[in-house]
Amino acid sequence: MGKILLLEDNISCRRHLLEIASKINPTLEFFETSRASEAYNYSISNNISAFLLDIQVEDYSGIELAKRLRQIKKYQFTPIIFITAMPTKEMEAFRKIHCYDYILKPYSEEDVKNVFQKILVDFLDETYKNETKKLALKFKDFTQLIDMKDIICVEYLNRRIVIITKEDKIEYMRMPMKKFKPLLDEVYFMQVHQSIIINLNFVEKIEFDSKKIKLNSVKHEVPIGRSFLKEVRGKFNDI
Repeated sequence: MGKILLLEDNISCRRHLLEIASKINPTLEFFETSRASEAYNYSISNNISAFLLDIQVEDYSGIELAKRLRQIKKYQFTPIIFITAMPTKEMEAFRKIHCYDYILKPYSEEDVKNVFQKILVDFLDETYKNETKKLALKFKDFTQLIDMKDIICVEYLNRRIVIITKEDKIEYMRMPMKKFKPLLDEVYFMQVHQSIIINLNFVEKIEFDSKKIKLNSVKHEVPIGRSFLKEVRGKFNDI
């Protein structure tokens, strides 16, 4: 899961699509471009979870880009959504490239939401469940494995790392937060305070005025550090 590539040469359309996608799934990271060649080069050096491709762009078509992507082994079955104003191109795309869905211009916000929900939430969430990453906590006499998806937040208390899950509160070893943070999946975890990292999937409510975040399954509210406020606001796009 994680990175979504958006190819669209109309800036206003691109911003609108990104805004809708970010609201539907705030855990995603986006790469946007107006050139198919740039999209292709970025895809080679990064792992993309889904492609949103406009068919008509500056250098060569989104269909041609999709054909090239399908020749790369890691993208043989990666979801591709076409954005098009040319209905006649759609059947070609479905047959030759195994496109997952398409958005027909001019589109309504509801049309986009319906397609994005299926791919950016339902499909990717199911994929993530099947590829759940484990966090290995090494104690003196044993190693405890925890599903990262079950971690609600991590706090730095009394110089110790404390991991709060749905079922437990685990006091781990003495180590700084900056050393522990790289152990977590950066797609789903975000540091919101000098001493707190949260799982974005458990966010229930954000209050920017009071600088607090309400998490599911946790009684207390989590503070947002002043130096992290801008990053948090940008991540959630003011929702």
